[in-house]
Amino acid sequence: SVFTGTIMLHPIAVSNFFLILAFQRLANIHSQVSCKSEMFDAGFYVVLACLFYLPSIVYFPMIWMVWFVFRPFNMKEFLLPLLAILIILVYYFSSFLLFDAVEAYNLNHLFESSAYITVSDNLFAKVLLVYLSILTLLGFVEINRQRHSNTMRFKKLTNSLLLFAMVSLLLSVILLVKISSVEIFLLMAPVCSIALTYFFVYFEKEKLGEFLFFLLVIGVVLNNYLG
Repeated sequence: SVFTGTIMLHPIAVSNFFLILAFQRLANIHSQVSCKSEMFDAGFYVVLACLFYLPSIVYFPMIWMVWFVFRPFNMKEFLLPLLAILIILVYYFSSFLLFDAVEAYNLNHLFESSAYITVSDNLFAKVLLVYLSILTLLGFVEINRQRHSNTMRFKKLTNSLLLFAMVSLLLSVILLVKISSVEIFLLMAPVCSIALTYFFVYFEKEKLGEFLFFLLVIGVVLNNYLG
């Protein structure tokens, strides 16, 4: 909702929805409990995300990275994300036969999209972007502060979040270099939203936190109106 160009059913926005579900399943992994369903579900959601935006496939190795943070090696758990890929591919390619429409991704245009996002050049939009960036950075500072006073599981979860952020940043940089599109705002949206949540939830001065939150909401509304 921050920018007028993102208020649409963009492929990355739909893909992000499934990536968030995948990360939520990975966050349910416990070190002493079998996580077969979590591993399968995470792989399933990431592959669904790829059906809407193929570059999301770079998130797939993150499933095993997060798993290694929490769990010792187990072959069955390791292979379950691959089983999710196989099941979706069977249904996906079967649809070609059912509808007699053989279509495939063109890997030469992997990072291209049919709907590029543009950010308004007006001063208000730039100020809003700076304000949002500052709040997000403060959120990451708060997450780091919580790491020092919380449980080992919380530290592992934040390590998982860091992996998620690194993959998102990597994909954002690749996209920016390939097509010079500001779709990177959508790619970073899930991670930034988590950071913003930590900032507002753990901000010690509640009234000031509420003021900053409503200031952000008002800024979004005005920016879309002015844009």
